[in-house]
Amino acid sequence: MADLSGDLGSFGLERVLELLADAGKDGELRVHSALQDGRILLKGGQVAYATTASGSDTVEELDALLERYQSDVQPGDLITLEEVLEEQLIEVAYLLTQIESGSFEFFGSAGPSPDDVHSVPVAELLDMVNTRAEEWRAIRRVIPTINEQYRVAPQLPSDRGEVTLNPAQWAMLAATGAGASVAEVAAVLNLYEFHTAGAFSDLVGDGLIEPVGRPDYQFEAEEPSVLETEAPDELAMPHLQPAEEAVTFSTNDLSSDEMNEVIRNIGRGIFPS
Repeated sequence: MADLSGDLGSFGLERVLELLADAGKDGELRVHSALQDGRILLKGGQVAYATTASGSDTVEELDALLERYQSDVQPGDLITLEEVLEEQLIEVAYLLTQIESGSFEFFGSAGPSPDDVHSVPVAELLDMVNTRAEEWRAIRRVIPTINEQYRVAPQLPSDRGEVTLNPAQWAMLAATGAGASVAEVAAVLNLYEFHTAGAFSDLVGDGLIEPVGRPDYQFEAEEPSVLETEAPDELAMPHLQPAEEAVTFSTNDLSSDEMNEVIRNIGRGIFPS
């Protein structure tokens, strides 16, 4: 039997987490709704793990995640286990706090979580969630949905004499090609949808990608629509290396036809040597 339960419509998830934090609780908070379920593991009133994946043993899943990371991590990986868990906490907590109609249950003493697991104070997590919400609103003014298809623009913007791409942007353009959505590119590049959507927003603003089926599309910021996204998979770690040397294309070096051919080739995954 749950130690605490209630209706999210009258008692929001943020307040539930604050109460559990104030009491320094250990246990598992389960969230149920028609659109999204989730589980949040607390340790000493701090959030140690969160997931929207279906399952029943949250502590066991966290143990398995830690074991997988320790066996898969390679020297030089750009993201630590702490960063993986924190990013997942933020995105899952963000999704769950958007639920307006649903219920919650808290079960105390769900089981001992690993002593060395990274946990985040509830107040700190909620601050990060609020920041994430603002960032998503800004992204959605440019990328209304993560499922719309985009393509590499067939021509460079007329006011761009030079375009500089870092390796991450290059990979993003190659994965987008003649048509791909934020969700699809995130899956191909093993990135979080939030970070992929942010990169798409920048590429649209720079005129390097455009919505498929709207060749006359002109970028204008719009009011955000309803967010469509999913929580990140565990260990969805970005592997793109930081730029050592930017790749620069200049219209001063290439003719218009040659430049357009370069852009088309990037869309096909063919890069200039």
